Amino acid sequence: MKTGESGRKRAQGFCANCGTSIYSADVTDPQVFNIRVGTVRQRASLPPKKQIWCRSALGWAMHLEPVAQMQKQ
Repeated sequence: MKTGESGRKRAQGFCANCGTSIYSADVTDPQVFNIRVGTVRQRASLPPKKQIWCRSALGWAMHLEPVAQMQKQ
């Protein structure tokens, strides 16, 4: 468990094998889970609904459209 910036307690779920953080949720009202998308095999089927923590994001993270895409190295 950790305390979020808002002061509310957050429960966290971790992988039992490697300790990777998988999700977090409000301790008192766990109706919404924040899933670490890198831990989900089906992540291509989970388009983002919103981007959070933007004030601490690196500038390039806010404008990914112009990034060159390569199918192979």
